[in-house]
Amino acid sequence: MAIINAKRVTVIGLCEDRPEVVKSLQSLGAVQIEANTFSDVDVVETTEGVTQTEQRLADIKFALTLLKPYDESKKPFLEAKPAIDQKGLEAFKELERKQMIAVDSLKELSEELNWARASISRAKNLILQVEPYRNFDDTFSALGTHIYTSATVGVMPIENKDALIQLMEENDGLASYEILEEMQDTFIVFVLTHNDITHEIKTTLKTLGFSEAKYEQFTDSPEGIIDAHVKEIAALSEKKAEIKMQIAAFVGQIPDMERLEDYYNAMLQRERAALSFGYTKNAFVLEGWTDEHSQEAVQKAVAEVSETAIVQFRDPIEGESYPTIIENPKLARPFEAITEMYDTPSAGGIDPNLLMAPFYFIVFGMMVSDAGYGLVLALACTFILWKTKPAGMFGKILGVVAFGGVSTLIWGALFGGWFGVSVENLPKALQFLTHLKWFNPMEEPLTMLALCLGIGTFQVLFGLGVAAGINIKRHKPFAALFDQVSWMLVIIGLLAMLPGGIIGKIGGYTALAGAGLVLLFAGREKKSIIGKLMGGLSALYGATGYLSDILSYSRIFGMGLATGVIALVFNTIAGMLFGKWFMIPFAVVILVVGHVFNIGINTLGAYVHSCRLQYIEYYGKFFEGGGKTFRPLRTDIKHYRFEK
Repeated sequence: MAIINAKRVTVIGLCEDRPEVVKSLQSLGAVQIEANTFSDVDVVETTEGVTQTEQRLADIKFALTLLKPYDESKKPFLEAKPAIDQKGLEAFKELERKQMIAVDSLKELSEELNWARASISRAKNLILQVEPYRNFDDTFSALGTHIYTSATVGVMPIENKDALIQLMEENDGLASYEILEEMQDTFIVFVLTHNDITHEIKTTLKTLGFSEAKYEQFTDSPEGIIDAHVKEIAALSEKKAEIKMQIAAFVGQIPDMERLEDYYNAMLQRERAALSFGYTKNAFVLEGWTDEHSQEAVQKAVAEVSETAIVQFRDPIEGESYPTIIENPKLARPFEAITEMYDTPSAGGIDPNLLMAPFYFIVFGMMVSDAGYGLVLALACTFILWKTKPAGMFGKILGVVAFGGVSTLIWGALFGGWFGVSVENLPKALQFLTHLKWFNPMEEPLTMLALCLGIGTFQVLFGLGVAAGINIKRHKPFAALFDQVSWMLVIIGLLAMLPGGIIGKIGGYTALAGAGLVLLFAGREKKSIIGKLMGGLSALYGATGYLSDILSYSRIFGMGLATGVIALVFNTIAGMLFGKWFMIPFAVVILVVGHVFNIGINTLGAYVHSCRLQYIEYYGKFFEGGGKTFRPLRTDIKHYRFEK
């Protein structure tokens, strides 16, 4: 299958050669580095280099984030990252001195900008705090307790205004007030009292909800304070604009900063990997895993940069944990995304991608089931793949959807649907497409349902066959016979009974034979005869599980019909509007938006439900997960596409 034998690799070399050895292995991208296991190698490399590189990388990212809002350059929506090799990446080191000076300048400008923003915010808050007392025409320093009187200003609820007036009238001659401003729920009031009754008045005012202004920090009048802070805000705003202009002047250095970011990213990956090495005073020990096909390349990569380093390989020791290394043909590689979202195959099992890809391809197309939609998906995804050359999971998913588009085009042509229009209703120039039509699922739903269940039955049987093959390969022929072949006989026999006649009789005997094997041997690990029979009876109940698995494929039928019905609805609505010339633009919008929506929602549904069928109904028959994903040291950069 597609799982390659892993090899344990050990590299021993001089510390002076270590940076170039790691760089060469990173460029190769074929060795997963793991923690040193040599017990007598105990001198550990310092983490100082990692910390410094992390700080430099963080500074570069900070500068790029700061500059991004000022970058008005238009970047193409679909553009592949430029390719670069190790030599080109290393050349970016020349940018280090100049760009780090720019980064330091940007950090200082950012601090100044933050100070200006904070000062403006503080000034605005002070204005808001003083604004209600704008009509108080004296200075705040005039408030407080004096030789004979006390003065205060504050806020009271509007409903207590009459109570305040009554209080002042009762103390006429010893207390006075002035309402400075009335709002909807409150009012601002100035109160002047003789010191003989100040305490009594203040106590009463508190019961009326009076809230004294906090004026200790102010000396000028409210009007003067507001004017001063308005001028301060204006000056700070000018300062802020000036700082922004200074920051914007660095926008032209964004490309070089991005290059330096990639350089530091690659360096940091190497330095973190080197922390797993074992060290003595003069030598280092590198341990990890590679695949059997890369041994010569690893040997060559080390030899090119070190004349003294030693490279050794060995097979995994029994019980040793090692990664699952997968290699698939180019066409099957995108489907690795489906399995990666589920689990990593066990290193001792099989890679299911090549066995799953054809079924996923078929099921996806049947679910979307419109040839026009398939054409759009295939062309759009292929164009994006060609134009942007995406890597990783996103690139694989795009590849899956591109293949799904091809499958949709095929099934849509067989079903006679083109953007929700039956092939018979297409223009005469396209009538040749009628020769491709098999049947219309909307007109023959039972035929479509039978086809879906037939594909489901075949895939379930195929999954059982794969499991049987695994058992035979592991020299467990009886497990294959009793656990997989027996159920295959039951399912095939029951299907053969459907037509009746002699074939039906043979099918009945086949199903009985399979059921007998399950009954007699499914509980073979039990010790007692009763236990074995009970185990067999319990296993026979599993027939409902297989029936459920097969019936799950009816979701293909439902998804396929949904696509056609939604497309037909949009076409009908648009067709009603085409009758009047002034409604034609609205009809076109409905057609475009409606079909784009239908493509999007049904592509997503087909992707998810196709995955579900593989994970539950198919992988459950033979898949062995729990493997360790192979993660070799690679040049993983952001702005460039690394090529060896």
